[in-house]
Amino acid sequence: MNNYKSKAVALVSGGLDSLLSVKLVEEQNIFVQGLFFETPFFGPKSVRENCELNNINLKVIPCFDEYKHMLLNPATGYGKHMNPCIDCHAFMLRKAADYLRENEFDFIITGEVLGERPMSQNRNSLNRVANLSTVPEIVLRPLSAKKLKPTKPELDGLIERDKLEDLSGRGRKRQIEMAEKYGITKIPQPGGGCLLTDKNFSKRLRFLIDSKKDDLTERDTHLLKVGRYIHLGDGALLIVGRNEKENEILQEKHNKEKDVLLVMLSHPGPIALIPNGGINNEHVDFSASVCTRYSDVDEGEKATVQISTPSRQFEIKSLALDDEEIKKRFI
Repeated sequence: MNNYKSKAVALVSGGLDSLLSVKLVEEQNIFVQGLFFETPFFGPKSVRENCELNNINLKVIPCFDEYKHMLLNPATGYGKHMNPCIDCHAFMLRKAADYLRENEFDFIITGEVLGERPMSQNRNSLNRVANLSTVPEIVLRPLSAKKLKPTKPELDGLIERDKLEDLSGRGRKRQIEMAEKYGITKIPQPGGGCLLTDKNFSKRLRFLIDSKKDDLTERDTHLLKVGRYIHLGDGALLIVGRNEKENEILQEKHNKEKDVLLVMLSHPGPIALIPNGGINNEHVDFSASVCTRYSDVDEGEKATVQISTPSRQFEIKSLALDDEEIKKRFI
């Protein structure tokens, strides 16, 4: 690494723009370390695959506890759903700056393109993100560098500004040309990937935040991706598996010391979980009726449901609940 002109850390999302930014900077004999900060809202699978395909160094760093604090208190607020895009980008940059200082790197690069996303990548937003990062002078956007003010690494000669790009707007023609130049044959789809931009996921997350506040756990957020969500009242909820895979996940996530688990015994049907449910007979009876509704029981027939609470295990007979009653409580 001593033969390199300088060293940069890169925020790598797995999208084409971030891959191109790394390749563009590497061309100048600069060592680039890709960073991906993992949360339950965006996983590293596609990022790992794309970096491996394109010989990009990648380090995945879990950061849920720190990220949660930002998510619950975004200084700039949320987007259309539960997506705090500007504060999220700034958070990632601050984490990258911590890594930079600890490992003696010189500057940070991102794949952001001026004007590509009208809300989060306009000039004001890019400046705000950089300022919130606490290190605006060393945040470089290689794909739009010539459209932006020179950064410290450019002024200090750590990277040549003339060899960077001047992209702006939502067109992708130049990116496709660059991908061909760098041998990037598998073009990642633009956008997507963040569950915080999803309407239904955000609705569930808002319910959890309102119910649990700072007690929100990483397990809670993973469970948001699974099953039917049904409000039981008093902040409690029921998660009902929709298929065999989801049933397996609910069993795997079951905390025997805190949760109530419901399993159909007499008929094929769902597994359901009341996270941190304790023992509430009304909730248990209602939940058993929901499970019976989604089982293979005949109309008017009772089904046997096994209930496992933190203190004991028992069985109850239950009739299927009416669909309209269930739909009233969907989250």
